[in-house]
Amino acid sequence: EHLVPWHKFQNDVTTDIMQKVLDHYQATACCLVLDIPSGLKLVASSGLDDVLLKEDSLLYDDIRRTIPTIIGDASEDARYSNDPLVKGEPHARFCVRAPLLVEGDWRIGSLCLLDTKPRDSFSLTECAFLMSGVAKIMSAT
Repeated sequence: EHLVPWHKFQNDVTTDIMQKVLDHYQATACCLVLDIPSGLKLVASSGLDDVLLKEDSLLYDDIRRTIPTIIGDASEDARYSNDPLVKGEPHARFCVRAPLLVEGDWRIGSLCLLDTKPRDSFSLTECAFLMSGVAKIMSAT
């Protein structure tokens, strides 16, 4: 099991990249979450208040894959429709979770993009800017 020093992600590079991601996608919120033994740790965010995240959260990615996970409308997805981030602030509909990878393919967390509007036609190709941000964050830590 990898223990991630989450404080290394709390820096100006992460903050700057999250703001650029928000501007690029014209979205509501961007945050960085890390997997920790007790669930998820919200390490940095822009547009999202400090919230308690559980393993069944919209932001938790239990799918071990190296490409982003796209949820076009969380309110229409039975896995997330009762999530506090969907039912309450920020009333997330759209979510992309871009994996933070170490040692090639070991996922330690995600850079997440949220919006209040569904985006059912959002594709993996459109995740390029988000993935570029992930690469910059990982190289700065």
